[in-house]
Amino acid sequence: KKKQETAQKNESAPICFIHIPKTAGTSFRKAAENYWGNARILKNYGKNSSETSMPIRGLSNDPYELKMVAESTSAAMYTGHIHAKSCFHLFPAQQFVSFIRNPELQVLSHYRHAKRWNGFEGSLEAFVLNRGVQNIQSKYLAGIFPELMGLIGITELYEQSLELFNHRYGVQLEGLEENK
Repeated sequence: KKKQETAQKNESAPICFIHIPKTAGTSFRKAAENYWGNARILKNYGKNSSETSMPIRGLSNDPYELKMVAESTSAAMYTGHIHAKSCFHLFPAQQFVSFIRNPELQVLSHYRHAKRWNGFEGSLEAFVLNRGVQNIQSKYLAGIFPELMGLIGITELYEQSLELFNHRYGVQLEGLEENK
């Protein structure tokens, strides 16, 4: 009976989507917004980002406030450019989802994005020497054992990963290609 109660509780817990930059995260998040509605997706891209949900902007650094907001808003998903270790103790491990990408392709895409949208003017070499972008996929997923996560999708196999996600969580997100 206790296992059944735990399974039911986990099914109602929001999915914690670790959105690693330039790994199809925007496409995945928009698909989730289309499926559940924008109000049920709690987004955390920093307090000053227009993408961040209003209930998240007002939170202090107390992580349990986030859990209370997620419960009070019936959130289906909590997402953003967040590190797994920042919320690992708030959600069941099997509710954690992320996408990873061939590291070379991720770095090149991140570099092009930084040049196009963030005003980065340096070379590719200067970009990759920036500690903030080195091993970014590993940094975002640090603090959680990958084998405990509900799903780690692969950007290069996005459609198949989305099918696995839909099957795993009993939903029907449709594939999108955003921010490519």
